[in-house]
Amino acid sequence: MKPFHALLLAVALTPAGILALQARPTAQARPSGPIAFVGMQRVLTESAAAKAAAARLDELRKAKAQEIAGKKKALDETKLALANAGGIFSGTKRAELKSTEQRQEAELRQATEDAQKAFTDLQHEVQAALRKDLGRVITDVARER
Repeated sequence: MKPFHALLLAVALTPAGILALQARPTAQARPSGPIAFVGMQRVLTESAAAKAAAARLDELRKAKAQEIAGKKKALDETKLALANAGGIFSGTKRAELKSTEQRQEAELRQATEDAQKAFTDLQHEVQAALRKDLGRVITDVARER
């Protein structure tokens, strides 16, 4: 084998050489029509469906944040009342405030977990709907071509 042929064979068998050979399209393999590029980030930021989905997510986030803030405020008021309830004669009142505080802490934890789950569920639902719509549009465009 001639040295040039050996060198050519060695280059062709390297991973870069194999990729170059595979990437070289033949006349029959070249596409006859235009190629479409889909900018996913642009679709997810500029489409009407994506904007509506973002608005739904933001609306849910604000509503849950307001609900949690209300529960947090009530808990803070209970803690303040508990700190101010002193003396020998207010033992039952302190016990009631302490149980109210524990109940409110549990409710706040539960509300926070519920808000996170609701947001995640809505986010998954919105993403699935967007994927479905985008897949349908791409399929329709591909059929036309």
